[in-house]
Amino acid sequence: MRPVHRIVCVIFSLCLPGFVAAQENSDVEVSLDAEAQLEAALPELPDPGITPDSPFFIVEQLIETIGDTLTFNAEAKAKRQGERALERIAEVKAMLAESGVSPRGLSVALQKIEDHASKAASNAKDPSLAKKIDSTLEVQNVLLKKIIDEKKRQLHAENKERKHALHRQLMEKLLTRADDEAQNLENELSETDTQTEAFEILLDEALNSTENALQEQEKVLEQSLDETDRQREEFEHNVRAAMKERKKVLHMHLKELRTALNKKEHALKEQLKEAIELGEDEEIEHLTAEFSASVQTDAALQADVQVADTLVTGGEADVEVFLLQNTETDLAKLMEHERSFLDQVSQGADLVFKVKRKAHELRLDAEEKALNLKGKKLGHEIVKRRQECLDMNVQNLGQCIAERARALQTDLEQVALEEKVVAEEQENLSEESNAEERQFDESLMMRKRALETFQSLKNSPERLLDASQKFSERASEAEQQWQEKRELLKEERRTNEEGIRERMKEGKEAIRTEWKEFLKTDFDPKELKMMQEERRMEQKDLLEGAKEERTEVREEFKEGMGEIKEERKMMKEEMKEERPMMKEEIREERPMMKDKDSEERSEKQRMKEEEMRMFIEKRDQLLKEERKEMDKPTETSYPPENRGEDMPVKQLIPRYPSRDIPDRRPEETRYKDPPPTDRPSDEKSASPSRPTDEKPPPPKRPADEKPPPPRRDEGQSGETNIEGRGEVKGDVQSDNDGPRGGVQFEFEEKWETTGDSY
Repeated sequence: MRPVHRIVCVIFSLCLPGFVAAQENSDVEVSLDAEAQLEAALPELPDPGITPDSPFFIVEQLIETIGDTLTFNAEAKAKRQGERALERIAEVKAMLAESGVSPRGLSVALQKIEDHASKAASNAKDPSLAKKIDSTLEVQNVLLKKIIDEKKRQLHAENKERKHALHRQLMEKLLTRADDEAQNLENELSETDTQTEAFEILLDEALNSTENALQEQEKVLEQSLDETDRQREEFEHNVRAAMKERKKVLHMHLKELRTALNKKEHALKEQLKEAIELGEDEEIEHLTAEFSASVQTDAALQADVQVADTLVTGGEADVEVFLLQNTETDLAKLMEHERSFLDQVSQGADLVFKVKRKAHELRLDAEEKALNLKGKKLGHEIVKRRQECLDMNVQNLGQCIAERARALQTDLEQVALEEKVVAEEQENLSEESNAEERQFDESLMMRKRALETFQSLKNSPERLLDASQKFSERASEAEQQWQEKRELLKEERRTNEEGIRERMKEGKEAIRTEWKEFLKTDFDPKELKMMQEERRMEQKDLLEGAKEERTEVREEFKEGMGEIKEERKMMKEEMKEERPMMKEEIREERPMMKDKDSEERSEKQRMKEEEMRMFIEKRDQLLKEERKEMDKPTETSYPPENRGEDMPVKQLIPRYPSRDIPDRRPEETRYKDPPPTDRPSDEKSASPSRPTDEKPPPPKRPADEKPPPPRRDEGQSGETNIEGRGEVKGDVQSDNDGPRGGVQFEFEEKWETTGDSY
């Protein structure tokens, strides 16, 4: 049965290229009228002669240098450099037509094109000559780009044919179990893709470098033109840049599409390998049929991609033909051509995104099936190892299985992890694809809106300046009001924080004083523990009160910021309501403005536009800085909200000897509560405001009182030292000292032990 399946698989493999070719010939429509017109509008290339990869190229360079030296007229020099650049383009085309392209020769030719363009631009000082040279450089740029695009298409076609041949040989080797030869074919297939991608990257980099150099020379030439020609050249440059950006994005998605198709083919081959190793004839037959259907599906997807590329290339060629055939470009017609190009790009993008989504779905499905077969194979291997251990009749069966199947178990876990990743990609595929398509459509809409704005406001600069000035004034007033409110909120918050800090300081001072007075008298350890618990409760109440006040301050600050946001929203709504009125006024004034010549714009108006642009940039920068400042958290001196209750309280008393300590106090005062502390009220303190980063002044100390000993480590709590003559040194730290921002104590006490008393 197995030989029959192999014969069927080989027949399918041999017939697949014919099916693919028929599918491509029937589906792909070759309607390149715009490209034909572009080719007719471009000049004919001269005979390339000696190419830069030839050792005799230096002789041709020497002859050209002598001819340039003997030419003294600037116009003749500029024209001569243009002709030399055209010859270099012909040499590039001749080198690309050869089977083996020399990267060094190609680089030399492209560098010479840049040098010729630079020399031509430097010799074109007259406006009329600069205009001609600028047009020549544009034609050369389009011609060079067309040659490189044709070479890339040829590379794709050759790579496609070679891949089909290698796939056919690979299927034959897999079905005949020639594993070594199949691995060599796989390596060759991978190397083919790598070489093609590397050469495409080389061509793209060379084209981008040359285009950038030519565009720089065009900018140099634009400085020699008058204002009207400069505006026209600038708009044409923007149109070309926009078309280049759209094509670049589409080519990036096409590259991802090809990568997905390659991964899908690899997953199908992995499935076939696993099925052959498992010896499942039905699965092999199913995979062979699936592989043939996959190749036909790929051909259909490639046909859609070809249609999309034809749409984009045709639209770009249409715009280039219009620019080359009309030296005095009508901006209105040029905008119509660009809109047509954007529509064609939108249609091509729809096809590309549709094909890309389908390719990713096929890839994920193939990878999932390949992982399932791999997991099945690993499961069979684990069962086989277990059976080997059973046959060996070992004493510890579990250890034997673990030793023999450890690597297989690791591979099985890796397969499970990869299956999870594939499942997540399948879940997120639709959302990611929609997001990419939406982003591309938004870029197209933004370009169309820019064209509409340019067309509607082209003849009304004064009205636009007045509207911008009015909007800037209102924005400045609103910004000033927001700044004042923000300062008031900050000042109020700072005052509240100062009040909280003062009350906490007074409470700590009162606790410290009361504790020192208590330590001077005789005391009972039990009563001391009760007082310690009371102090803990008081401290907890103090922290909770500070937390509540902080919450109130935050709520007030949030309310203030909410009011500012509401005012901003109202202002935006007002501007949105006034915008149609302004547009209507501009539309009414447009017939009157048409009678005025746009070329008579005075220097004063240009200065006003520049000042307005600088003012808007400065205003946007200030708004960004203010937003960053508002997003920064305000430093507070009270403990964080989530650390108020579980803050540790240090042991406040020394450890006493393990014997009864008599209480020497009178009985009438022995069990009385300590005198109450004068706590400040919960009302907000009216203490003078002080910046949050300034520390409060230290409390005044009587003249006869000794200063406290220096702290061992700032921010750490005190420790109790018990010796023959021990002392507990103490101080009360501020809120900003401790690592947790809480209240920490240190106390001072000296005692002596004589008999049964202290």
